[in-house]
Amino acid sequence: MTQDAQPTKEATTQEPPTGASADGPRGGGPRGSGGPRGGGPRGGGGGGRGRGRGRGRGFRRRGDYFKQTGEPIDYKNSQLLRRFIADSGRIESRRKTGITAKNQRKLAIAIKRARYLGLLPYIVRRRLRG
Repeated sequence: MTQDAQPTKEATTQEPPTGASADGPRGGGPRGSGGPRGGGPRGGGGGGRGRGRGRGRGFRRRGDYFKQTGEPIDYKNSQLLRRFIADSGRIESRRKTGITAKNQRKLAIAIKRARYLGLLPYIVRRRLRG
């Protein structure tokens, strides 16, 4: 056998090209990669497309409520605005409500105006059982 036929140590221990890490194309590395599929430093994984925090927790995409009903976004309609506020008092995300980005911006402004006028609460205080 000649020396060319045998693999040398240099050929077997090559470093990955620049831009790619040893963990693959998704990165990871010294910070916790959250498993073999990536998922960020906090873990999670599952759910598809590299996002999400587990299986079965996604929300079904609904059509834009305001486009379907034709109802205007008005700060005086507090009953309608309450539908888009979480139990904790936060404005629900666009992904969760399923409305368009344009209407989400209008909705956020309407909720903030209603809060300022006292029609909606800023925070929801839960009573402790005692």
